[in-house]
Amino acid sequence: MTISLLYEAVIKMTRLHDTLIVVRDQSERLIAAEIRSIEQRNALERAVREAITKLGYGIDEVSEASGLTPDEIRRVLSEVPEWDELDIAGLK
Repeated sequence: MTISLLYEAVIKMTRLHDTLIVVRDQSERLIAAEIRSIEQRNALERAVREAITKLGYGIDEVSEASGLTPDEIRRVLSEVPEWDELDIAGLK
C-alpha cells in the first residue's frame, strides 16, 4: 500500500511539474509576442513620422496607407521619438 501511495504522489508531482512547464512556456511565448508587437509598432511609428516630416506626405495619405487614424498619427507626431543609437552615432 505504501508503494502505491508513493507511486501516486510521484505521478501527481510529475503532472504538476509538466503543467508548470507548459504555463512557463506559454508565458515566455506571450512575452516574446508582445515584444515583437511593440517593435513592429515602433517601426510603423518611425515610418509614419518619416513619411510626413521628411518625405512630405500628408496625414490623410499616411492614414490611408498605414491604417492608423489621423488622430493616432497626430499623437505619433507629437511624441518625442526614442533615440536610435545609429542616429546618435551619425550612421543613419
